[in-house]
Amino acid sequence: KLILRFEPFLLHAECEDMEAAGVLLQAARLAGFRESGATIGSSGSRVMVGIRCSLRLEAPVADAGRLLVSEDHIRYLVAFANDKFEANTVRIKSLEQQLSAMPSAGAHHAPRAGQQGVDGRTKGKSGKAGHKKQQQQQQQ
Repeated sequence: KLILRFEPFLLHAECEDMEAAGVLLQAARLAGFRESGATIGSSGSRVMVGIRCSLRLEAPVADAGRLLVSEDHIRYLVAFANDKFEANTVRIKSLEQQLSAMPSAGAHHAPRAGQQGVDGRTKGKSGKAGHKKQQQQQQQ
């Protein structure tokens, strides 16, 4: 079987929290990725955003060594796939612009365990509890 297939941009991103997921989803939707969405893990601690759209194309063109469509139709399908590729590229560039215009996430969210925050301090392995312990030690 020979199938002409085009699959659009797809991105899965883990977000700090639902607020960050909402900001990312808004940017994705403004860029034309209307099928994007967020999911929350069963424990509620993992927030994932999937950025996607519906620009897919899948068309069988040959099977068992013989063409199923005319050569004109193949040319049409290739041109159609190229149009989808261009629309996909435009959406990706738009998403890049939307994300570039967003304020730095580090300025609004506390760093995760092991990450350095905007204040230069590194959060301990125990997450927020470790951060509180560091603050208490610095106050002493």
